[in-house]
Amino acid sequence: MRRALDNGELRLAYQPVSALDDGRIAGVEALLRWRSHALGEIAPSQFIAHAENSGEIVRIGAWVIAQACKDWRAWQAAGIAPAHVAVNVSFRQFQSGTLLETVRAALREHALPPQTLELELTERALIEDASDAMETFAALKRLGVRLLIDDFGEGYSSLNYLRRFPLDGLKISHAFLQGVPDDPSDSAICAAIVRLAESLGLGVTAEGVETPAQREFLAGLHASRVQGYLYAARWVAKNCAIFWARSRRGIKASRLHAKKKRPKPPSGPGAPWPQRAFAHATKARIIVVSSRSARTCLEIS
Repeated sequence: MRRALDNGELRLAYQPVSALDDGRIAGVEALLRWRSHALGEIAPSQFIAHAENSGEIVRIGAWVIAQACKDWRAWQAAGIAPAHVAVNVSFRQFQSGTLLETVRAALREHALPPQTLELELTERALIEDASDAMETFAALKRLGVRLLIDDFGEGYSSLNYLRRFPLDGLKISHAFLQGVPDDPSDSAICAAIVRLAESLGLGVTAEGVETPAQREFLAGLHASRVQGYLYAARWVAKNCAIFWARSRRGIKASRLHAKKKRPKPPSGPGAPWPQRAFAHATKARIIVVSSRSARTCLEIS
C-alpha cells in the first residue's frame, strides 16, 4: 500500500451527482481506485481501512485532493466542468493537522475557486477531537470550501454537531436507500433525514439511487441531489468529458445512450470480457449502463 502511490497505481474515478428536478449535473464525486501491478484491481473495501489504520491515508488523501482539483481545472479549461467536485476526507486527515494546508495548497496550485471543492466527512471526524475538528471546520469555511457529512446516520450520529459545525449538507447512505420505497423503516429514516436537513437549511444528496421508484420517492420528499447508477456510473476523468458535453446540450443523465450497440462478449473459456468490452464500449461512447453486470466494465480505465 505504501508503494501504490509512488508507483502510480492509484487513480480517481468520478461519479456525477445530478439535480433531482431535471437530471442535470450538479457536481461529481471523486472515488479512489487501486490497480496493483502485481495483484490487479483491488476493491476499496480491501485497502481503505488498511490505509486509515496505517496512517498512509493522510498522504494518499492529500494526493486525492490535489488530483481532483487538477482534473476539475482541466475540465474547466475545456468548458465542461461541473459546479462542484467532492472528495472524501478521512478522520485521520483531521487528526494529522495538515488538512487545512493541504486544501489551501491544492486550491492555490490549480487556481480552483474554493466553493467548487466539497469535502465529504464521516461523522467520526466530528466526534473524535471535537474541539480541534471545530477549529479546522471553521478555517475551511473561511477558506470557502463546502463541507458535507457522508453516510449520515450510519455512524456516530448526534444532532448536537449539526448545530455546532458549519455544515453545508448531508448525504443519505445507500444503505437506507436499498429498502425504499417498500420498506417502511428505510423510508421513514430517509424522510426524517430530508426534513431535518431542510429545517436546518442544509442540502441533501441521496446516494445509491438505482430504481425509478427510489427516484420518485425522493422527489416526493423534495431532496435536492441524487447519485447512483440510475443516473450515471463511475468513469475515469477522460471519459467524464463526453457525459458532460452531452448533458450541456440538454440531455438528462438518465437518458444518455450509446451511439452504437454494445459489442457481444467474446466466446470461449477464459475470454477477458470485462476488459475487452470496456475498450470497445469506450470507443463506441457508451455512457450509461444501468445493469449491475456492467459495473465492473465501467470502473476499469
